[in-house]
Amino acid sequence: MSPPAVDLRRASLFSQLSEAELQELQQKMTRQTYRRGQVVFYQGDPSGRLYFVQEGWVKITQQNDSGDEILIDVFGPGSIFGELSIFTDEPRSGTVTAVESCVLASLGRKAFYDLVQSTPSIALRCLEMLARRLRAQDSLVQDMTFLDVPARLAKRLLELDEQAGVDVSGGRLIDLRITQEELATMVGTTRESVNKTLALFRRQGAIERKGGRIVITDGEKLARRVY
Repeated sequence: MSPPAVDLRRASLFSQLSEAELQELQQKMTRQTYRRGQVVFYQGDPSGRLYFVQEGWVKITQQNDSGDEILIDVFGPGSIFGELSIFTDEPRSGTVTAVESCVLASLGRKAFYDLVQSTPSIALRCLEMLARRLRAQDSLVQDMTFLDVPARLAKRLLELDEQAGVDVSGGRLIDLRITQEELATMVGTTRESVNKTLALFRRQGAIERKGGRIVITDGEKLARRVY
């Protein structure tokens, strides 16, 4: 049985394409399944392909000069990553790993350029996407400067809720496997600090733990930590 078609329209980059253009694009994409923990590509690998998340979640990490691994972001269904490599031959700037079993569709540089030539607005939307990611990085730098650890962690939990939150009894479940070590790298602190802050949030009734995942029981309490 053939795999389900890639729903490219979920990505804003392709949302304005016609049905015929979407079908042609799907035919040019390579689809692959990755198991949890499998690496899609490593930091320093050759670039040249853009990826679309059809199912599941991946994370992007970077290794600094000291050898420490930093979790930069996570991408779920409908997300696009690796788009920077379409415009440059420079090596990959980070490592992408499957957080859970996932299905990815990828597009090579030549096929993307052909798409831009036929639909120039794609290039503009790609630049808009890159600009949003640059703003997100600037925001992270500001957070590290002006927010304490509880505020940074509360903000990140709310962002993860927007990305992977689902309604459950008593709140919103962040349906994603993120360890305390990974949360620590995302907010620029230690695992011990994250552990203490999560315990504080639990005592205050803002979150609960369910099956190793976090349930936000009172988002307003977390938001008051940030704003």
